[in-house]
Amino acid sequence: MKNLLTIVSLLSTVSAAAGSYTRAELLDIDSSYQYRVLGQTSIEGRNVSILNACITNSSVKTIDPVTVCTEYDYILSDENGSRADRLEKVCVSYENVDLEAPLSATVKYCKSFKSAGYDGRADAINNLPESCRTWGTKAVKARTSFYPEIVTQTGNKDTAIKFAGSKKYLLPKCK
Repeated sequence: MKNLLTIVSLLSTVSAAAGSYTRAELLDIDSSYQYRVLGQTSIEGRNVSILNACITNSSVKTIDPVTVCTEYDYILSDENGSRADRLEKVCVSYENVDLEAPLSATVKYCKSFKSAGYDGRADAINNLPESCRTWGTKAVKARTSFYPEIVTQTGNKDTAIKFAGSKKYLLPKCK
């Protein structure tokens, strides 16, 4: 009960004060039994908790290593449908790695997909590179500021109370 009062007190103090959350404040909230801090950023195309990300002068990095799939295999299912609908991507090898991505970059993306009936639409939905008709490039910037959601579970597992994210969280500088 004392823990709950401490967390509620911290939440109300943190929400009422002007400025930004610190990583330490969010880690304290997230480490409690009843509360979770929700917020994700993307590093090397992988979702990473904002509590496990930091920035340097030119990049966004993970603070602690994350488990990623290093090798995939495709299995063709026996279900009906297009080939793209029946391909299932399965991870066959994992590794703990440190991720890093530039704060800004130019990326390649598919501007339009080949139209080949149902298979073409399925390939476009699955974003299969071999189905791309026209490629383009665009400049992207990594997000470094967030309004994290703080949630608690009440009653059954489908009920969550969300606290307003009235304060920003800026990714900290890497040590």
